[in-house]
Order: sequence, then C-alpha cells, then structure tokens
Amino acid sequence: MASQEAESTQVYRKFTVDALRPYAENHTMSKYRPHTELGSATLHGSGDVTFSQPVADDDMYFAVFMCKESKPRPYTIGVRDADGHSYTILRQDACVGEAVQGAGLPATRLKHGTAMTVEAADTTDIVIIAYKFKASLADGQ
Repeated sequence: MASQEAESTQVYRKFTVDALRPYAENHTMSKYRPHTELGSATLHGSGDVTFSQPVADDDMYFAVFMCKESKPRPYTIGVRDADGHSYTILRQDACVGEAVQGAGLPATRLKHGTAMTVEAADTTDIVIIAYKFKASLADGQ
C-alpha cells in the first residue's frame, strides 16, 4: 500500500494526463476489465471531456482525476447528455490533498451521456480521464 501511495504522489507531482493514465490503468481501472477510455483533459477551471464513443445503458461512467488549487473552492464532476441535461457524480468543497481520486455513475442515471463535465473556479486545475465499463463488473464490489 505504501508503494501505491508513493506512486500516487509521484503522479500527482507530474500532474499530466500522460502520468495519470498508467496509474489509473494499473490501480483504479484494473478491477474493471474490460473498460474503455472515453477521453481525457487537463482543465483550468470548468470544462468538458467529450466522449469518443457512445455509452450503453448498462455501462458505468467513471472519472479518474487529480485536483489542485491556489485557493480552496468547491468543484463538481458530472455527466452531460446531448440535450444539455447533466447529473453530478461528485461534489467537493475543495481539492483533497495530493491524491488520485475516482468517481462513477451508472449510465441508467443519465442515459446517452456525451461528456464528463467539470464545474470549478479558475483557481482550480483538474487532470481527468473518463472511462466506461459494464455496470455488471461493479456489482461484485
């Protein structure tokens, strides 16, 4: 566990998608195979990660991300559909230390999602990768 924590700290210090991806694949997403990366981004404040392919009703939306800020501010991560409707999957009062985090949502809660959304102050930076996997894989958790 200590080595995973040290690896998480190293990934956080690099604070790039290229550093986050292997960590996410080896630690967070390794229990959800098969899975598909839908997109990624480094965001300064609010922004979207548009999905590269459709998400089926029996899939899970999942975000693996890192957050840092110059001034503590609330932020949210959610999913938006083509009609502009959105569903928040995580709301935080501020970034949580130097950590890699994850949050998910069954696609049945917001069918036909088209993007992972981040609502954050311009003092907040987020590195995020959006994934999908079959919800049945999460049932055993």
